[in-house]
Amino acid sequence: MKRFVLFAAATFGLLSAASAHAALLSHVSDTIGDSRPSWSTIHTIVFGAPDGIPAGGTVVISFEGDAFTLAPSFNYTDVALAISTSSPSSGFVAQPLGQTPGAATSGVSIVPGTGPITFTLASGVVVPPNGFVRIVLGAAGGYEIENPSSTGSYRIFLNTYGPGGAIDYGTAMVAILPAVGVDVNQFSSAPPVVSNGMPTGTIPSNASSVEISVNTNIYSACRFATSSGVSYSAMTNSFTDTSAGLFHYADVSGFVKGNTYDYYVRCADFTGNIDATDYLLSFAAGDPTGTGSGGGTNGGPPAPPGTPPGAGGGGGYSYPPGPAQPSIIITGIGMPNVPISVLEDGTPLPSAGTTADSAGHFSASVPSLPQGTYSFTFVEDGPNGVALSSYTETVTVVAGTTDSITGILLPPSIDFATSTVALGASTTIAGVAAPSSTVEIQAEGQSAGSGTAKGTATANAEGIWSYDLATAGLPADTYQITARATLAPYAASGISPIAYLGVGTAPVPRRRGDLNGDGKVNLIDFSILLFHWGQAWALGDLNGDGSVDLPDLSIMLFNWTG
Repeated sequence: MKRFVLFAAATFGLLSAASAHAALLSHVSDTIGDSRPSWSTIHTIVFGAPDGIPAGGTVVISFEGDAFTLAPSFNYTDVALAISTSSPSSGFVAQPLGQTPGAATSGVSIVPGTGPITFTLASGVVVPPNGFVRIVLGAAGGYEIENPSSTGSYRIFLNTYGPGGAIDYGTAMVAILPAVGVDVNQFSSAPPVVSNGMPTGTIPSNASSVEISVNTNIYSACRFATSSGVSYSAMTNSFTDTSAGLFHYADVSGFVKGNTYDYYVRCADFTGNIDATDYLLSFAAGDPTGTGSGGGTNGGPPAPPGTPPGAGGGGGYSYPPGPAQPSIIITGIGMPNVPISVLEDGTPLPSAGTTADSAGHFSASVPSLPQGTYSFTFVEDGPNGVALSSYTETVTVVAGTTDSITGILLPPSIDFATSTVALGASTTIAGVAAPSSTVEIQAEGQSAGSGTAKGTATANAEGIWSYDLATAGLPADTYQITARATLAPYAASGISPIAYLGVGTAPVPRRRGDLNGDGKVNLIDFSILLFHWGQAWALGDLNGDGSVDLPDLSIMLFNWTG
């Protein structure tokens, strides 16, 4: 599996106090390609110039505290300058550069080591008022600017000047962070796959409107045209996107018996991948049905064939009739004879609650749901309303279908008699799991270098398991104790809720998301989380589902302190 290193490319808003300059630059940003300390990277700086920059005017870039390093060989061949008259993201025209400015060539002056870098516009080049400038440092010649050696946030100062002196000013900020890793397979460069186009076949010609719909395999926004070969950006008809962008529908109207209606669909995901080819949704208009005498229409003459949503007349009812709402059947295994609550997007569904049998098997159903995407949480309820364990599954349901969530192995519960144990002593960890399952136990210290202890136990026929954890060799620290169950033919369960054990000291649980133990949840913890992305790392697995992923990032952001 390929891996790559992901680095934060931080762009921050304008920072400034009042000065003698005329105005603040707008849309100021500096996006860096690599945020590691002492690492070379490319800077892409973009800003808007409210007052413009005249011919022969200058742009001066300087770095806070001489933190960034420019090599003596860094020169105009290592940078790029482009100007847009209207947009911070498009329409940029590259400008020729040289050591000194000319009629068509803008000049670049660089002070080696710490800067600044000065761009002087050619005598035939201007940035109009409210125009935009894009400067890339490290663009062509192969040399990139070296980052500061220490982590933190650093400012880049931008100033524009004309013959009369200072014009506009602004400040960008970048974050220098430790390296973090993430699985490249988490991100796809493939465009959305469109499927399940409806309706198909023949519809009544006197239907007042028809709901056309498609599904996509990833979250997307979809559009359609009534002729083929229209690019996504040129399509003027849009679908309504629901289920977080997995189901897409629109109403069309105006049908004539005997005609065929073709709708050409393209979709774009939220990272900019766009379908290059059409998905054809096609149906025909057949014999009329409905309320008029003899099956005729009762809404006036039909609109022209292929009329987009909202523009048609025609018959007296919509087609097709809405399909039955979807339902879900849920089965799995967990602790014997334990009540199980079901939550839909965090809201209890009392009608779906059930109780596991003496072998731990359970079954529940949600009979009727609107089409969409849902997260279902299954909670094993202990005495006095205490949750022993929980498991969450996200599923997208389509109208007219019955979906199944099967093969669920719920996590074990975990507990111990005392929360503090002497250095080098042993303590018993116990709990309840699916009968005959193997329980994997892990103790991981909260402090760097504290180490990890692991072991396994087997649940008996009643689901009870226990394990003697030896702490010999473990330094004094608070340890996070987790467990998961395995049982053929089920997939491994998620991770149990975390229990805290103090070895040689009373346990001090961390704030959720504080991965480095500094009492804060901030960019450093974010970096650590990304480094373990996709891994079964207990400290970063904040929701206990067995993997460091998006739910854990959501929990971290909820507890963010900065």
